[in-house]
Amino acid sequence: MTNRERILCALRGGTPDRVPFTTYEWMFSADDPELRPLVERGLGLTRHVNTCNRRTPEVRWEETTFSRDGRTWRRRVMKTPIGDLEELYIENWRQEFFIKKPADYKVLEFVARHTIQEPDYEGFRAQEEALGERGVMIVNGYRSPIQEIWVENVGLANFCCHLADGVEELHRCYEALSERLLETCRIIAAGPGEFVKLWENFTAEPFGAERFARFHAPIYRKCCDILHASGKRVMAHTDGRLARVRAELNATPLDALESLTPPSEGDVPPQEWRTAWPDKALWVNVPVSWYSDPPAKFAARLHDLLDRVGSPRGLLLEISEDLPANWRQSIPVVLQVLEERAASTGGSVVGDR
Repeated sequence: MTNRERILCALRGGTPDRVPFTTYEWMFSADDPELRPLVERGLGLTRHVNTCNRRTPEVRWEETTFSRDGRTWRRRVMKTPIGDLEELYIENWRQEFFIKKPADYKVLEFVARHTIQEPDYEGFRAQEEALGERGVMIVNGYRSPIQEIWVENVGLANFCCHLADGVEELHRCYEALSERLLETCRIIAAGPGEFVKLWENFTAEPFGAERFARFHAPIYRKCCDILHASGKRVMAHTDGRLARVRAELNATPLDALESLTPPSEGDVPPQEWRTAWPDKALWVNVPVSWYSDPPAKFAARLHDLLDRVGSPRGLLLEISEDLPANWRQSIPVVLQVLEERAASTGGSVVGDR
Protein backbone atom coordinates (compact mmCIF):
# COMPACT_ATOMS: atom_id res chain seq x y z
CA MET A 1 0.00 0.00 0.00
CA THR A 2 1.08 3.59 -0.57
CA ASN A 3 1.26 6.09 2.28
CA ARG A 4 -2.01 7.61 1.15
CA GLU A 5 -3.79 4.29 0.85
CA ARG A 6 -2.55 3.23 4.28
CA ILE A 7 -3.77 6.44 5.97
CA LEU A 8 -7.13 6.39 4.18
CA CYS A 9 -7.73 2.77 5.15
CA ALA A 10 -7.02 3.44 8.83
CA LEU A 11 -9.03 6.67 9.03
CA ARG A 12 -11.99 4.89 7.46
CA GLY A 13 -11.82 2.28 10.20
CA GLY A 14 -9.94 -0.41 8.32
CA THR A 15 -6.68 -2.27 8.95
CA PRO A 16 -3.97 -1.45 6.40
CA ASP A 17 -0.90 -3.57 5.68
CA ARG A 18 0.83 -1.81 8.56
CA VAL A 19 0.05 0.92 11.05
CA PRO A 20 0.53 4.29 9.33
CA PHE A 21 3.03 6.78 10.72
CA THR A 22 2.53 10.43 9.74
CA THR A 23 3.79 13.93 10.32
CA TYR A 24 2.43 17.38 9.62
CA GLU A 25 3.97 18.43 6.33
CA TRP A 26 4.71 21.97 7.52
CA MET A 27 7.26 20.70 10.02
CA PHE A 28 9.72 20.12 7.20
CA SER A 29 11.21 22.21 4.47
CA ALA A 30 9.47 21.19 1.25
CA ASP A 31 12.79 20.60 -0.51
CA ASP A 32 14.59 18.85 2.37
CA PRO A 33 16.49 16.02 0.65
CA GLU A 34 16.56 13.97 3.87
CA LEU A 35 12.76 13.82 4.02
CA ARG A 36 12.24 12.02 0.73
CA PRO A 37 13.78 8.63 1.66
CA LEU A 38 11.71 8.58 4.86
CA VAL A 39 8.53 9.24 2.89
CA GLU A 40 9.50 6.51 0.42
CA ARG A 41 9.97 4.15 3.35
CA GLY A 42 6.51 4.90 4.74
CA LEU A 43 6.41 8.24 6.56
CA GLY A 44 3.07 9.76 5.53
CA LEU A 45 2.50 13.49 5.19
CA THR A 46 -0.64 15.36 6.24
CA ARG A 47 -1.27 18.61 4.41
CA HIS A 48 -3.76 20.96 6.09
CA VAL A 49 -5.75 23.33 3.89
CA ASN A 50 -8.55 25.85 4.21
CA THR A 51 -11.63 25.43 2.05
CA CYS A 52 -13.41 28.16 4.03
CA ASN A 53 -11.57 31.43 4.54
CA ARG A 54 -12.51 34.07 7.08
CA ARG A 55 -12.16 37.83 6.75
CA THR A 56 -12.75 40.47 9.42
CA PRO A 57 -12.94 43.84 7.62
CA GLU A 58 -14.14 45.56 10.81
CA VAL A 59 -10.83 44.72 12.53
CA ARG A 60 -7.56 46.59 12.25
CA TRP A 61 -4.33 45.18 13.65
CA GLU A 62 -1.41 47.03 15.15
CA GLU A 63 1.81 45.32 16.20
CA THR A 64 4.84 46.78 17.93
CA THR A 65 8.04 45.22 19.22
CA PHE A 66 10.37 46.44 21.92
CA SER A 67 13.31 45.18 23.99
CA ARG A 68 13.25 44.64 27.72
CA ASP A 69 15.78 42.79 29.88
CA GLY A 70 17.60 41.66 26.77
CA ARG A 71 14.53 39.96 25.29
CA THR A 72 12.21 40.87 22.42
CA TRP A 73 8.63 41.68 23.38
CA ARG A 74 5.72 41.94 20.95
CA ARG A 75 2.39 43.68 21.51
CA ARG A 76 -0.59 42.95 19.21
CA VAL A 77 -3.68 45.15 19.34
CA MET A 78 -7.03 44.15 17.82
CA LYS A 79 -8.86 47.40 17.05
CA THR A 80 -12.63 47.33 16.44
CA PRO A 81 -15.41 49.93 16.30
CA ILE A 82 -16.57 48.93 19.80
CA GLY A 83 -13.21 48.66 21.54
CA ASP A 84 -9.68 47.28 21.41
CA LEU A 85 -8.09 44.14 22.81
CA GLU A 86 -4.39 43.61 23.42
CA GLU A 87 -2.11 40.60 23.80
CA LEU A 88 1.56 40.49 24.75
CA TYR A 89 4.37 38.06 23.88
CA ILE A 90 7.97 37.47 24.85
CA GLU A 91 9.44 36.09 21.65
CA ASN A 92 6.71 33.55 20.74
CA TRP A 93 5.49 32.94 24.30
CA ARG A 94 2.21 34.65 25.16
CA GLN A 95 2.26 36.59 28.42
CA GLU A 96 -1.17 38.25 28.24
CA PHE A 97 -4.32 37.22 26.42
CA PHE A 98 -6.83 39.46 24.65
CA ILE A 99 -9.65 38.98 27.16
CA LYS A 100 -8.88 40.13 30.68
CA LYS A 101 -12.30 41.14 32.04
CA PRO A 102 -15.93 40.17 31.27
CA ALA A 103 -16.63 43.24 29.12
CA ASP A 104 -13.86 42.19 26.72
CA TYR A 105 -16.01 39.28 25.50
CA LYS A 106 -18.26 41.82 23.78
CA VAL A 107 -15.43 42.70 21.42
CA LEU A 108 -14.81 39.06 20.51
CA GLU A 109 -18.56 38.57 20.01
CA PHE A 110 -18.60 41.61 17.69
CA VAL A 111 -15.74 40.16 15.64
CA ALA A 112 -17.52 36.80 15.35
CA ARG A 113 -20.73 38.42 14.16
CA HIS A 114 -18.89 40.57 11.61
CA THR A 115 -16.72 37.84 10.10
CA ILE A 116 -17.11 37.25 6.38
CA GLN A 117 -16.68 33.61 5.38
CA GLU A 118 -16.01 32.55 1.82
CA PRO A 119 -15.40 29.23 0.06
CA ASP A 120 -11.90 28.55 -1.22
CA TYR A 121 -12.15 25.36 -3.23
CA GLU A 122 -10.02 26.18 -6.26
CA GLY A 123 -6.62 25.10 -5.04
CA PHE A 124 -7.62 21.92 -3.20
CA ARG A 125 -7.49 19.48 -6.11
CA ALA A 126 -4.19 20.86 -7.38
CA GLN A 127 -2.65 20.53 -3.92
CA GLU A 128 -4.05 17.03 -3.54
CA GLU A 129 -2.56 16.03 -6.88
CA ALA A 130 0.79 17.54 -5.93
CA LEU A 131 0.81 15.64 -2.62
CA GLY A 132 -0.05 12.44 -4.48
CA GLU A 133 0.52 9.12 -2.75
CA ARG A 134 2.81 10.64 -0.13
CA GLY A 135 -0.08 11.45 2.22
CA VAL A 136 -3.53 12.89 2.69
CA MET A 137 -5.26 16.25 2.75
CA ILE A 138 -6.98 17.49 5.91
CA VAL A 139 -9.46 20.38 5.80
CA ASN A 140 -9.03 22.93 8.58
CA GLY A 141 -12.23 23.18 10.62
CA TYR A 142 -10.91 25.80 13.06
CA ARG A 143 -11.66 25.35 16.79
CA SER A 144 -14.96 24.80 18.52
CA PRO A 145 -16.29 27.94 20.25
CA ILE A 146 -15.35 27.20 23.85
CA GLN A 147 -11.86 26.05 22.83
CA GLU A 148 -11.38 29.18 20.74
CA ILE A 149 -12.34 31.29 23.73
CA TRP A 150 -9.98 29.77 26.28
CA VAL A 151 -7.06 28.59 24.13
CA GLU A 152 -6.75 31.63 21.88
CA ASN A 153 -8.31 34.54 23.73
CA VAL A 154 -8.56 34.17 27.51
CA GLY A 155 -6.02 31.75 28.92
CA LEU A 156 -6.74 29.06 31.47
CA ALA A 157 -6.71 31.08 34.70
CA ASN A 158 -9.17 33.80 33.66
CA PHE A 159 -11.28 31.32 31.72
CA CYS A 160 -11.84 29.11 34.75
CA CYS A 161 -12.73 32.12 36.88
CA HIS A 162 -15.17 33.49 34.30
CA LEU A 163 -16.73 30.07 33.81
CA ALA A 164 -17.14 29.54 37.56
CA ASP A 165 -18.62 33.03 37.97
CA GLY A 166 -21.17 32.40 35.21
CA VAL A 167 -20.08 35.46 33.22
CA GLU A 168 -22.99 36.18 30.88
CA GLU A 169 -20.77 37.86 28.28
CA LEU A 170 -18.83 34.61 27.89
CA HIS A 171 -22.03 32.71 27.07
CA ARG A 172 -23.18 35.29 24.52
CA CYS A 173 -19.76 35.16 22.89
CA TYR A 174 -19.99 31.36 22.81
CA GLU A 175 -23.30 31.55 20.94
CA ALA A 176 -21.90 33.97 18.37
CA LEU A 177 -18.86 31.79 17.77
CA SER A 178 -21.13 28.73 17.45
CA GLU A 179 -23.18 30.39 14.73
CA ARG A 180 -19.99 31.30 12.89
CA LEU A 181 -18.59 27.75 13.12
CA LEU A 182 -21.80 26.18 11.80
CA GLU A 183 -21.64 28.49 8.79
CA THR A 184 -18.00 27.42 8.36
CA CYS A 185 -19.13 23.78 8.33
CA ARG A 186 -21.79 24.46 5.72
CA ILE A 187 -19.15 25.99 3.43
CA ILE A 188 -16.73 23.11 4.06
CA ALA A 189 -19.51 20.56 3.47
CA ALA A 190 -20.14 21.94 0.00
CA GLY A 191 -16.48 21.68 -0.98
CA PRO A 192 -13.81 19.02 -1.56
CA GLY A 193 -11.99 16.89 0.97
CA GLU A 194 -13.04 13.89 3.03
CA PHE A 195 -11.42 14.67 6.40
CA VAL A 196 -12.09 17.74 8.55
CA LYS A 197 -10.15 18.58 11.69
CA LEU A 198 -11.29 20.65 14.65
CA TRP A 199 -8.10 22.05 16.20
CA GLU A 200 -9.29 21.58 19.75
CA ASN A 201 -6.11 21.13 21.79
CA PHE A 202 -8.64 19.62 24.17
CA THR A 203 -7.95 18.63 27.75
CA ALA A 204 -10.69 17.85 30.24
CA GLU A 205 -9.43 19.60 33.38
CA PRO A 206 -11.28 22.91 32.89
CA PHE A 207 -14.57 21.18 32.14
CA GLY A 208 -15.50 17.75 33.47
CA ALA A 209 -18.48 15.80 32.20
CA GLU A 210 -21.17 18.40 32.93
CA ARG A 211 -19.47 21.29 31.16
CA PHE A 212 -18.33 19.04 28.33
CA ALA A 213 -22.00 18.19 27.80
CA ARG A 214 -22.85 21.90 27.86
CA PHE A 215 -20.14 23.36 25.68
CA HIS A 216 -18.63 20.60 23.51
CA ALA A 217 -21.06 17.79 22.78
CA PRO A 218 -23.83 19.94 21.20
CA ILE A 219 -21.54 21.76 18.79
CA TYR A 220 -19.76 18.52 17.84
CA ARG A 221 -23.12 16.98 17.05
CA LYS A 222 -24.26 19.96 14.96
CA CYS A 223 -20.97 20.16 13.05
CA CYS A 224 -20.96 16.43 12.38
CA ASP A 225 -24.60 16.50 11.22
CA ILE A 226 -23.66 19.05 8.57
CA LEU A 227 -20.39 17.43 7.52
CA HIS A 228 -21.52 13.79 7.63
CA ALA A 229 -24.40 14.65 5.31
CA SER A 230 -21.83 15.40 2.59
CA GLY A 231 -19.77 12.27 3.28
CA LYS A 232 -17.02 13.89 5.34
CA ARG A 233 -15.34 12.46 8.42
CA VAL A 234 -14.62 14.67 11.40
CA MET A 235 -11.72 14.45 13.84
CA ALA A 236 -10.75 16.50 16.87
CA HIS A 237 -7.23 17.30 18.05
CA THR A 238 -7.43 15.80 21.54
CA ASP A 239 -3.90 15.90 22.90
CA GLY A 240 -4.69 16.41 26.59
CA ARG A 241 -6.05 14.48 29.53
CA LEU A 242 -9.36 12.83 28.64
CA ALA A 243 -10.23 10.45 31.49
CA ARG A 244 -12.84 12.74 33.05
CA VAL A 245 -14.89 12.82 29.85
CA ARG A 246 -14.01 9.50 28.23
CA ALA A 247 -17.62 8.26 28.07
CA GLU A 248 -18.98 11.64 26.99
CA LEU A 249 -16.33 11.89 24.29
CA ASN A 250 -17.22 8.42 23.03
CA ALA A 251 -20.88 9.45 22.77
CA THR A 252 -20.06 12.27 20.34
CA PRO A 253 -20.34 11.58 16.60
CA LEU A 254 -16.66 12.43 16.03
CA ASP A 255 -15.09 9.86 13.71
CA ALA A 256 -11.53 10.11 15.00
CA LEU A 257 -9.47 11.35 17.93
CA GLU A 258 -6.30 12.93 16.60
CA SER A 259 -3.14 13.57 18.60
CA LEU A 260 -4.36 11.14 21.26
CA THR A 261 -1.46 11.05 23.72
CA PRO A 262 -0.45 8.27 26.15
CA PRO A 263 0.45 8.94 29.79
CA SER A 264 2.06 10.82 31.38
CA GLU A 265 0.93 13.68 29.13
CA GLY A 266 -2.41 11.94 28.61
CA ASP A 267 -4.24 10.11 31.39
CA VAL A 268 -6.05 7.22 29.69
CA PRO A 269 -3.82 4.10 29.45
CA PRO A 270 -3.44 2.71 25.91
CA GLN A 271 -4.89 -0.66 26.94
CA GLU A 272 -8.16 1.15 27.70
CA TRP A 273 -8.45 3.11 24.46
CA ARG A 274 -10.32 0.43 22.55
CA THR A 275 -12.94 -0.01 25.23
CA ALA A 276 -13.24 3.73 25.77
CA TRP A 277 -13.59 4.63 22.08
CA PRO A 278 -14.34 1.40 20.19
CA ASP A 279 -15.72 2.94 17.01
CA LYS A 280 -13.37 5.87 16.51
CA ALA A 281 -10.12 5.94 14.57
CA LEU A 282 -7.24 6.63 16.96
CA TRP A 283 -4.46 8.83 15.59
CA VAL A 284 -1.82 8.62 18.30
CA ASN A 285 0.77 11.27 19.04
CA VAL A 286 4.05 9.59 20.02
CA PRO A 287 5.32 11.94 22.78
CA VAL A 288 8.26 13.97 21.58
CA SER A 289 10.23 13.07 24.72
CA TRP A 290 10.31 9.41 23.62
CA TYR A 291 12.37 10.20 20.54
CA SER A 292 15.37 11.19 22.66
CA ASP A 293 15.61 7.70 24.17
CA PRO A 294 18.36 5.38 22.95
CA PRO A 295 17.07 3.54 19.85
CA ALA A 296 16.58 0.19 21.61
CA LYS A 297 14.59 1.78 24.45
CA PHE A 298 12.54 3.87 22.00
CA ALA A 299 11.71 0.78 19.94
CA ALA A 300 10.71 -1.13 23.08
CA ARG A 301 8.39 1.70 24.10
CA LEU A 302 6.73 1.66 20.69
CA HIS A 303 6.26 -2.12 20.78
CA ASP A 304 4.76 -1.83 24.25
CA LEU A 305 2.39 0.93 23.13
CA LEU A 306 1.18 -1.09 20.16
CA ASP A 307 0.84 -4.24 22.24
CA ARG A 308 -1.30 -2.44 24.79
CA VAL A 309 -3.56 -0.82 22.19
CA GLY A 310 -4.16 -4.25 20.69
CA SER A 311 -5.90 -4.34 17.32
CA PRO A 312 -4.31 -2.18 14.63
CA ARG A 313 -7.78 -1.48 13.18
CA GLY A 314 -8.26 2.25 12.72
CA LEU A 315 -4.92 2.99 14.38
CA LEU A 316 -2.31 5.52 13.25
CA LEU A 317 0.83 7.00 14.82
CA GLU A 318 2.01 10.55 14.21
CA ILE A 319 4.29 13.44 15.05
CA SER A 320 1.81 16.17 15.91
CA GLU A 321 3.32 18.44 18.56
CA ASP A 322 6.98 19.16 17.84
CA LEU A 323 9.46 17.76 15.36
CA PRO A 324 12.06 15.82 17.36
CA ALA A 325 15.49 17.42 17.21
CA ASN A 326 16.99 14.04 16.25
CA TRP A 327 14.32 13.17 13.67
CA ARG A 328 16.87 11.89 11.16
CA GLN A 329 17.84 9.14 13.59
CA SER A 330 14.56 8.56 15.45
CA ILE A 331 11.98 8.47 12.64
CA PRO A 332 13.67 5.41 11.09
CA VAL A 333 13.27 3.64 14.47
CA VAL A 334 9.49 4.09 14.26
CA LEU A 335 9.39 2.91 10.66
CA GLN A 336 11.50 -0.14 11.52
CA VAL A 337 9.18 -1.12 14.38
CA LEU A 338 6.12 -0.84 12.13
CA GLU A 339 7.82 -2.85 9.38
CA GLU A 340 8.73 -5.59 11.86
CA ARG A 341 5.21 -5.80 13.22
CA ALA A 342 3.70 -5.93 9.75
CA ALA A 343 6.09 -8.72 8.78
CA SER A 344 5.18 -10.71 11.88
CA THR A 345 1.47 -10.62 10.97
CA GLY A 346 1.86 -11.03 7.25
CA GLY A 347 0.74 -7.47 6.49
CA SER A 348 -2.90 -8.43 5.98
CA VAL A 349 -5.31 -5.71 4.88
CA VAL A 350 -8.86 -5.43 6.19
CA GLY A 351 -11.13 -3.06 4.29
CA ASP A 352 -12.80 0.10 5.51
CA ARG A 353 -15.95 -0.10 7.53
